[in-house]
Amino acid sequence: MALPGHHREYVCVPFGIKPIGHTVASTVEDQFRSASRLRFHPVLITAVIFALFGLSLVVGGTWLAALGGSLFYLIAGVGILVTGTMLFARHHAALWVYAAVLIGTLIWALYEVGFDWWPLAARGDIMYPLGVWLLTPWVVRGLVRSGTISYKRATAPLWVGVAAGAVVLAIGLTSTYHEIDGTIAEGRNSGSAIRR
Repeated sequence: MALPGHHREYVCVPFGIKPIGHTVASTVEDQFRSASRLRFHPVLITAVIFALFGLSLVVGGTWLAALGGSLFYLIAGVGILVTGTMLFARHHAALWVYAAVLIGTLIWALYEVGFDWWPLAARGDIMYPLGVWLLTPWVVRGLVRSGTISYKRATAPLWVGVAAGAVVLAIGLTSTYHEIDGTIAEGRNSGSAIRR
């Protein structure tokens, strides 16, 4: 409908009227926001995975600590849970928190088992792949928004952790922890003729 003395068109809406142009702009803006939410789905799914994993480590780590075991799993669980929370908020600091978790895991693993490959792999078999996943474009794009921070600055700490993990695992693969040096003693009658 058109109001007298006005050249703009208006549309009736609950509780009043407003210009059609504003309605069209709002519709376009709503569609853009909906598309943005869909684009952030990988981040939200990742947030759920991190939150559940972190919560399980907190529960298990608390039980282990109560039995006199290592506090590492409890501390790591808290760090991963915080990472999941920040991922829900789509905040780039999630990458920094997980970088600290990953680097802390490497330090703890080296302190516990050195460069022994199999124990190292057992301590990083989930932590390391999760760190690599956080560096994928699907996740990083959802965290680095509106030019608030550069890609390089947001991901640099986690890249350091991932690179350090790769070096540690590579050294572990070349370790000789389980090699046993020695010779096999020859039997007394080696090479002798078979008695009849």
